[in-house]
Amino acid sequence: RIGFLGLGIMGKRMAAALQKGGHEVMVWNRSPGKAAELVAAGAVEASTPAEVVSKCSVTYAMLADPKASRATVFGSGGVLEGIKPGHAFIDNSTVDEETGEAIGVALQERQARFLCAPVSGGWRDAAKGELLFIAGGDQSVFDQATGEGGGMRAMGHKHWFVGDSPKDAAR
Repeated sequence: RIGFLGLGIMGKRMAAALQKGGHEVMVWNRSPGKAAELVAAGAVEASTPAEVVSKCSVTYAMLADPKASRATVFGSGGVLEGIKPGHAFIDNSTVDEETGEAIGVALQERQARFLCAPVSGGWRDAAKGELLFIAGGDQSVFDQATGEGGGMRAMGHKHWFVGDSPKDAAR
């Protein structure tokens, strides 16, 4: 099962691409009601980010901005409250270097793995599963996500690993 946090214009379409790719998906969004179409197509809706990461082995996040990413990870009911060792957390949000680094350090302290992988492309590309991912962080997460059956393969057609730090993806 793959987790997905953030069901805005991009996130909703990215989660739908995961479903189209045959993945079982658990979703969460800050604003209620955004998951209805995905749930109708078989997704499970969670009440918190912590619930998502506790029940999935890999989780993607596509959030509005660095402030939303930090709140989702560090806030009450957030990712850090439910993450387990070995979990792969992939943030597709566009975040600054400091936010990516702070999230990466916090996840590593809990023995989780982190990849910062912002996307290039718009909602039409997301709907078609044709996003481009520019990734920095844990190489093993990148390899898992882009390998056969990986979630990034369902959501995008190009995937670039640019370095072992989340900062590398933000540059």
